[in-house]
Amino acid sequence: MLQARRSVQKRMKASDTKGLSAQGLVKSLEHVANNFASMSTDDVNAALAAAAEALATLSPAIQEQVGFLQNTVDHAVASVEVCHAESGVEQRAALWEAAEAQAVLSATCEAELATANEDEARICSEASVADVQSGCACDEATARREDKEELCAAILAAYEFAYCEHNLQCGSYHECHETELAVYNSLREDVDNEMGPIELEYIAAQQSTCIMGVIQANMLAGEAIDFGAIAACSAVDTSPLLIVYPDLPAAPDACPGATTGSPPCISPSYMKMAYGEANCPEGKRITTYGECEVAHAALGLEINPVWHGTYGAIPGLCSTREEDWGGGHHFHFNNQAVGVVRADLAPVCRA
Repeated sequence: MLQARRSVQKRMKASDTKGLSAQGLVKSLEHVANNFASMSTDDVNAALAAAAEALATLSPAIQEQVGFLQNTVDHAVASVEVCHAESGVEQRAALWEAAEAQAVLSATCEAELATANEDEARICSEASVADVQSGCACDEATARREDKEELCAAILAAYEFAYCEHNLQCGSYHECHETELAVYNSLREDVDNEMGPIELEYIAAQQSTCIMGVIQANMLAGEAIDFGAIAACSAVDTSPLLIVYPDLPAAPDACPGATTGSPPCISPSYMKMAYGEANCPEGKRITTYGECEVAHAALGLEINPVWHGTYGAIPGLCSTREEDWGGGHHFHFNNQAVGVVRADLAPVCRA
């Protein structure tokens, strides 16, 4: 922007054959007014002609500078507005709708998996196996649970992919807005700084035009210079120089968090509940073995030795035992979603 404005200034100076600034013209014309009575008509006319010639290039150059700065502001605003294009809004909405559709399928599958886990725990209990005197029903229940677990994992993976597609677009939207807004704010500061000297030149040019008019009117009337009118020339309306700063689009809303799972495009935080708690709060539960491992690592909890299975006498899903307790397991992942208190285990949850 500054380079472009310097080129405007260069063109303005190049067109000013007399090398006079607007402020220099004011002093020159005030000198003519103050010495009007002692100057010859030819000298006065020569001074007025020189001033008119200078103003013929100075005034358009000032307007050119103002127009250039206004265009620069308009282009910067347009760059911010591009980030908020309707096509992008529609694309992000479609991606979010697709992700949420997968989230619904995942929630349904997880509910069915919870039922399969409960069925497995019931059918595979010692009492049930002894009652039917066969482990076949238990094997079938375990197979159903494993099949459902595999299906739920696939649906969750599809959700996480869809979520990350939306999250990528949402992140790009935020980045675009923040980047272009920073450019706009920096440019606006530059424009405000540029307008200071331009306004002084404009005032001086308008004042010079006014003083010329007073001198010419007095010459035509054959009267002495009206210094009251000369003084009034210093009151200049600068509203034509007003730079318009259009309203900018509002900052984007925060990108929504994941409805379920642990999409690889985000980094969830984790917490360990107190010993003696049975389950993580709703919405904070870690529902996959893999994420339970990630949570243990993130919290600095020991993983090996590992226990993974279905058991109704411990907390549900992900939990830890930090003490060996006779060489027992540290990491626990219970396929049963809702468990019970066991004093040596603490649920591990999303924060």
